[in-house]
Amino acid sequence: MSKRKFTIQDTKTRILVCCALVVPVLALHYVHSISLRENETIVKSVYSQQQSIAASMLALTSKLDEHLKTVEIKDDAEREEERDRMLLPFPAGVKYLYINVGTSYDPDPACAMDPEKVPNGMLYDPQVHCLYVEPLFRVHVALRKRGYDNNSTTLIHSAVSRKTGLAPFHEYAGVYGSASSLSIAREDLLNSTTGPFQEKVRRHSSTVVVTLKTILDAVPDHIRIVQLKTDMQGHDFNALKSAGVDLKRIDEIYSECDGKGRKSEYRGVTNSFEAMNPYMQRMGFRNVCNINRHDCAFVKENPRKRVEGLKYLIRCSALNKLLRG
Repeated sequence: MSKRKFTIQDTKTRILVCCALVVPVLALHYVHSISLRENETIVKSVYSQQQSIAASMLALTSKLDEHLKTVEIKDDAEREEERDRMLLPFPAGVKYLYINVGTSYDPDPACAMDPEKVPNGMLYDPQVHCLYVEPLFRVHVALRKRGYDNNSTTLIHSAVSRKTGLAPFHEYAGVYGSASSLSIAREDLLNSTTGPFQEKVRRHSSTVVVTLKTILDAVPDHIRIVQLKTDMQGHDFNALKSAGVDLKRIDEIYSECDGKGRKSEYRGVTNSFEAMNPYMQRMGFRNVCNINRHDCAFVKENPRKRVEGLKYLIRCSALNKLLRG
C-alpha cells in the first residue's frame, strides 16, 4: 500500500488533538488530587490555564502553518524549475559526471572501458558517467564502433559556443579532422605545407550549436560535475563564457587555450590565457599547476575535496597541497 503524503493540515490536526486530549486529562488528574473544599477555586484556575494553553497552541499552529506553506512553495518552485528543464536521462545511480567537449577519437576519461585496452579507460562504476559533446559525425560513428556508446556514456552530436543555432563547420586535418572548427583557420596556416591545415578545408558541414549553459541545464542538480575538459579549436573561452554563473557547478576545468605570445590559429575568436584568466577569477576559479600555455587548468578558489578513486587531468604537488587545505 502506498503511503499518504503528509500535509500541513495533518500537522495542525495532530497539535489540536494533542491539546484537546492531553490538557483536560492533566486538569482532571490534578483536580482529583486535591481536597473538595478547594475544588471550585482550583478548577476555575486550571480551566483558565487550559484556555490560555489552547490559545497559545492555536497561535503556534498558525505560525507553523505559514512556515510550512513557505517551505512547500519553495520546494514546489525548485521542483517546477527542474521539471521545466529538459534533463538528460542519466542512470538512477549516477552521482559524478565528466563532461568532455570536442572529444575527438580518444576521449579522456573513458567511462566503463578497460584501461588496459583503451586509452584513458576507467572501469565500470555505476556512480560515474561521461558526457561527450562532439560536432564531427564521423567521430561519433567511430566512438560507437569502438564501444564508447555504453550505459555509462552519453554522446551528443553538437558544437558548443556563445550562441545557439546552426553554423558551418570547417573540417581540417584530412580524414582525421582533429583541427576542425566553427572558425576559419588563419591564411598563413592554410598556405603551409606541414601541419593539420596543409589540406586546407576538406569540406564544410553544418552543425547544431548549443551553449555550455544548455548542456549544464540538462544535468540534474544532484549530480556533481567533477571535471570539464574542452578542446574546441578556438572556441573554448566562448563556451566557458556561455555558461554564465552555471560554470560554478563544475569542480575543475581543463581547456585548450593560447598561451602568452601564442597567436590563435583561427580567425575572429579570442582564446588566450590573458583573456581567460581574469574572467575565470571573477567566476571564482584560479589557474593552477602553471598550466597556461597550450592548455589552461582551473579549480575553484576554495576547491572541493576530490572524489577518491576518480581520474583527474590536473595534477601537480602544489594542487595537492591546496586540496589538503
